[in-house]
Amino acid sequence: MTERSKTIFVTGGSGFVGKALLKRLTANGWTVLAMARSESAAKIVADLGAEPVIASLEDLGTCTDALSRSGAVVHLAARKSGSKVADYWRDNHDTAVELAQRSCASGVSRFVFVSTGSLAARADEPACCVKEDEPVGDQAWLPYLDTKKNAERSIQGCDIEGQFRTVSLRPCLIWAQDAPFADNVTSGSWRAINGGDHLHSTIHVDNLAQAIELVLKAEDAQLAPVFHVNDYPTGDPKTLKLAEVVEALRKSRGQSGVGSTVPYGLAKAGAGITDFFFRLFNPGSVLGARAAVQMFGQELTTDDSLIRKRLGYEAEHDAREILARLSEAC
Repeated sequence: MTERSKTIFVTGGSGFVGKALLKRLTANGWTVLAMARSESAAKIVADLGAEPVIASLEDLGTCTDALSRSGAVVHLAARKSGSKVADYWRDNHDTAVELAQRSCASGVSRFVFVSTGSLAARADEPACCVKEDEPVGDQAWLPYLDTKKNAERSIQGCDIEGQFRTVSLRPCLIWAQDAPFADNVTSGSWRAINGGDHLHSTIHVDNLAQAIELVLKAEDAQLAPVFHVNDYPTGDPKTLKLAEVVEALRKSRGQSGVGSTVPYGLAKAGAGITDFFFRLFNPGSVLGARAAVQMFGQELTTDDSLIRKRLGYEAEHDAREILARLSEAC
């Protein structure tokens, strides 16, 4: 491999997933250029062995030099919270597409877009073993999902055969002891809908980093436009229930059980009322409370057999073993 083909430009490198990815890539001999939008972010990525690139997603011209040196780009940065719908479209769609276009123009050969497996979610009904080629429904009820869905499609339109290839990865619930999700389930506002007693596709952050590296190393012929990726294969009896993840994460932080519980119907009704009044008093904004109920209150499992068949993905870290260690440590 040439020096450029072993050089990866990463956005969001100082974030939760980014830190796990930088740690893996630098340990495995890749040269990593990591976008840093502040001095504190630059220190984080430098401590992980990456070269900080002082740049901004608001002005992608600041990425020109890094792109000209890179063989591939991994785009992790995204807006996950906030209220203005226009902000989601700017940050999750427009910026991602422009970065893909600039990458192609700069001679980058591969663009990895980390999307979300929550695109498989269905309004008011379980989503069971959903495959990548199944139609994605209307996600306008949550701008995060809607903009990710449309960004996937727009980015795929940048592909040039034999020159520039884009791949979207769809992890569902990304977790670890220090994950943002662990912060959520130990906060006072957390409610386990129906006790979390339903299956939910998960992926430990280190397994996601593994999958991203596999996409970077694969030949073009092995790739697909979209890959689901989970801790366990579809139908594996070890697939986790949401309650199992929540309880272990809470226990690792000195809390017991799954926390307060609420029936699905009551959670849906309350969230609908909350969303209504939020939109009423905040035009052009969305809270997404009902969407969260639909994603975490019923089964959400995806079929990741494609990445296992094409790229030989087998999770290096057993999720149940990690959760057991978290529980035992307390």
